[in-house]
Amino acid sequence: MKRTCKKYFCLLLLLTCSILVNAQDTIIKKDGLRIDCKIILVDSVSIIYRPAKVASNNLIMQLSDVAIIKYANGQLLMNAKVAETIKISGPSYTKDGYQVIVIHPTIGESIDLAEKKKYQLFPSYYFSNRDFVSAQFLKKPDGTIILRAVVSKGKFPDKISSQKEVDRYAAKIVDRKTSAGAVAGAFSIVLGTVIVGLILLLITINSIFL
Repeated sequence: MKRTCKKYFCLLLLLTCSILVNAQDTIIKKDGLRIDCKIILVDSVSIIYRPAKVASNNLIMQLSDVAIIKYANGQLLMNAKVAETIKISGPSYTKDGYQVIVIHPTIGESIDLAEKKKYQLFPSYYFSNRDFVSAQFLKKPDGTIILRAVVSKGKFPDKISSQKEVDRYAAKIVDRKTSAGAVAGAFSIVLGTVIVGLILLLITINSIFL
């Protein structure tokens, strides 16, 4: 029994070591270059790291060249000197490391007042059209989705949201666009019918008087 327990303990230890060895940190530079590595040290001016796929000594990179540092545990660090949202190949992130969720390509990364009114987004008990400036859905490193808004008066605290709510607003946008398209299509059909009728009427009148 002791020998069996010892065997399973050794297997568990090996598995844990394997996970720890394979876990990688990631540096994303301002130019979009992604470096998988082991980060040794980060100070106020530079990063000391060891590349993951190349046998190499520790290397040094200036912190001013870095946009995002992503640790193996999921923690994100942003360069405070980079703009509010950094665009890289893939999702965009806010300066506090939250991923920006695009609810629909028509909207983009941020919902403004005109889009809020057009697609009838957010109930009035969140904020009125008079106070609303913009809003974003964001995903935290732990997977939690929040709604972050900018209002003209006071401060709107981050609100816990969900993928279900994101999908619901995306569906509203699709419904509004579909309805608008259907109305436009119906109007085109009616207009076309009227034009054809007028042409036929003119032809008839012309044939009578000639």
